[in-house]
Amino acid sequence: MTAHDDHITCIAISNQGHLIASGQKGDNSDVVIWDYNSKRAIFRLSEHDYAVSNLAFSHDDTLLISTGNQLDGKLFIWNTFNGHIVSSLQVTPQIFPDGISAICWGGFIKDIKLRPTSSYQFAISGSKKLTLWSLDPQAGACNYETMQTGAMVRDYTCMTFSKPNEEFLFVGTKSGDFCSF
Repeated sequence: MTAHDDHITCIAISNQGHLIASGQKGDNSDVVIWDYNSKRAIFRLSEHDYAVSNLAFSHDDTLLISTGNQLDGKLFIWNTFNGHIVSSLQVTPQIFPDGISAICWGGFIKDIKLRPTSSYQFAISGSKKLTLWSLDPQAGACNYETMQTGAMVRDYTCMTFSKPNEEFLFVGTKSGDFCSF
């Protein structure tokens, strides 16, 4: 069974393996969330234009982040239980003029005593910069700060937070460098 009518551009598998998200390009640049066990589409998220470029599930699989290509420029965070939008932003060209290359979730933000709060953290790379984001899921508010990379200017291509504590962000670059922040 198919739910796409054009080329699939990205895919993500939930951490527990029970959900799969797929995105496509074209007139119907939708994100489809699939239930792996029943092999059926459970949500169609029809907010992107042109193409979906990145997908990632949060560490607890309750949220899915999707970003569009450079022409679309949109970022959405979806609730995987009901398919509703938790937050949306226009990120290209304001924040990432050349588009987004990678996204990843990093668990919950920790307070000063290193206890998890109810706010999520995620990172986005693109336009030769890294940004660290916070999301208040109740209010849908997203805030970011640009990470200071010093004199190192690179095209970041992939990234992940350290497990299980999410204290470090590991990043790979086009030039073959491996960075830790």
